[in-house]
This record gives sequence, structure tokens and C-alpha cells, in this order.
Amino acid sequence: MAHYQQQLQERGLQQSMSRKGNRLDNASMESFFGILNSECFHGKGFKSVDELEQTVKESRLN
Repeated sequence: MAHYQQQLQERGLQQSMSRKGNRLDNASMESFFGILNSECFHGKGFKSVDELEQTVKESRLN
């Protein structure tokens, strides 16, 4: 975990940590990624990050 935290710090990002037992802190992002996964990615494989990024961009147009 230290490597992940170091990379965040190097990029000027702050890690989001919810309080123990508070499942609602991340509810909106969990919902967003759940919908994104079910509508765009379910059952698909991507050979690169570029291919994944292109799929996300194309799904915004539909």
C-alpha cells in the first residue's frame, strides 16, 4: 500500500478514506462504476488502456 500512497503524493492527489463502517461515503462512485461496468464492459476484454479509453469515449456518444 505504501507504493500506491507514494504515487498519489507524487501526483498531488489525496487518498479518499471512509470512516470504518461507513459504507455510504463512496456510494455515488460505486454506483457510477457499477453502471459503467454493466453497460460498457461486461463480458469484454481489452488489450490495452487505449482500447478501454476508446470504448468509454464511444459509449458517451450513444
